[in-house]
Amino acid sequence: MTPKKFEFKVTNRGNVAVEEGYIMCKVDGSPVNLTTFNLGARRQLIGTIPFTFKKAGTYKLEVSVGPGTSQTDITPDDNVKTRSCNVTYDIELWAGRWSNPQNLDIQVYSGVFDYISQKDLKNAINQWNGIDSKVSFNTSQMLSVDEDKGKKVTFATYIDENTSVLGVTNVFKNDEKTWDQWVDSPEDEVCVYKKANIGFNLNGDFPNLNTGFKKATATHECGHLLGLKHTSCNDMAIMVDGIHSPLFATTIQEHDRYNLKMKY
Repeated sequence: MTPKKFEFKVTNRGNVAVEEGYIMCKVDGSPVNLTTFNLGARRQLIGTIPFTFKKAGTYKLEVSVGPGTSQTDITPDDNVKTRSCNVTYDIELWAGRWSNPQNLDIQVYSGVFDYISQKDLKNAINQWNGIDSKVSFNTSQMLSVDEDKGKKVTFATYIDENTSVLGVTNVFKNDEKTWDQWVDSPEDEVCVYKKANIGFNLNGDFPNLNTGFKKATATHECGHLLGLKHTSCNDMAIMVDGIHSPLFATTIQEHDRYNLKMKY
């Protein structure tokens, strides 16, 4: 997750300067940071302490201060402070959204099932069902049909010789003429989505991926069409950019669930 910073203040109330004093920081009893300092007599030191949390939850923070020479500490009983800290995941979302993302129906164009089976694609999409009561996909009918059936979500294959990305998600809105208009900058453009298309790039590695990574790619792209963007934190997540990242998860993680719930 994004590192958090906490401000601290250390006061030397005595008449002797502190040399090589220390500030020890702990999270749930485990040391995470040690800082040394020098501080003149009757002076105050103000600074920040970085903490990085890997998961959301409630943590006990402890900061202890020690002088260079314990014999010179006139108030040793006030050298430790503890606080409880509630940590949530980073919110990482596209600007647009569906007005009603329930029962999103799906059409699959021919060629898709040549590279990922109907069962595997359905399982990949259904990972998002049940996380938020306001969001669901209807995967009961996912026949391979080339004629446009007016479904809200479509899957297709494409070839882009200029890139080897595994897949891409395009979302569309209504313009003033009620035509479908591609959302050029989904991270920034506030709008209401009308439909979305997910494409698997046959020029990339997608055709050669194992079943697990193909399903993960489909789940990842479905996260985009729901309005989730690539993560920039240090969490394991399906929305991490790139399957080769050590943080990329092949199934939906707590970070992904949190962001979907925050979105809707």
